[in-house]
Amino acid sequence: MDDVLSDLRKYREESGTDDQMDLRAIQAVPICADGARTMRVWFNDGRIRDFDCWPMIREGKNWFKQLADEKVFTELMSVFGCGTPGFDFGGNHDEYGCMDFEPHYIWAGSRDVTAEVLAQERAV
Repeated sequence: MDDVLSDLRKYREESGTDDQMDLRAIQAVPICADGARTMRVWFNDGRIRDFDCWPMIREGKNWFKQLADEKVFTELMSVFGCGTPGFDFGGNHDEYGCMDFEPHYIWAGSRDVTAEVLAQERAV
């Protein structure tokens, strides 16, 4: 519980939002270039953040280990109805066949790439 509160506190400090902000993921896109396993997440606070999934893949078991496979990583990434990014292993968006992450956890443990992504989009 302390970790969740710490993530929430970090999010509030860095984003400048108040306690009323309900953080949600809007979109999640997999990035597998150069062997990376990164979840790029667009949040409802306007930020775009990259979350490195390799540490949880290396240390994890079962579903986590499956994410080392590029096809599994790219095809199963999703954002669920409650605004949580994750992976849909069952293909039905049900709570028993998916692994989703609390948005504050992803936000706090990721790198802000908003400026980079917007600059790339403007250059196109």
